[in-house]
Amino acid sequence: MSIGKNIKNLRSKYGLLQKDLAVIAGVSAKTVSAWEKDRITPRMGAIQKIADHFGIKKSDIIEPSQIAELHNTIEVNLEESKLIKSYRELSNEGKRLIMGMVTNFNHWVAAL
Repeated sequence: MSIGKNIKNLRSKYGLLQKDLAVIAGVSAKTVSAWEKDRITPRMGAIQKIADHFGIKKSDIIEPSQIAELHNTIEVNLEESKLIKSYRELSNEGKRLIMGMVTNFNHWVAAL
């Protein structure tokens, strides 16, 4: 699969419009369209911005097999992807705290 198709699949996976991805990558929506149609290849800086935003590696965008596997995983919406990104930026202690809170909440809900 081409880089353009990988970018389109990633954008579709998160329910983004081309203009949304353009903001993330720091380019115009027309540029994103050109990437997806394989008219031009994105610069590494733009690929890095996209990868950083979604918490993935640049190779997940560049390598054909990686993005196909990523696209077939659990679907998440934009709000969920922001939560995932925030969680990944936490320290290990912060992650343990959040997981403890989620576990306690699930026990509380199950007890209702």
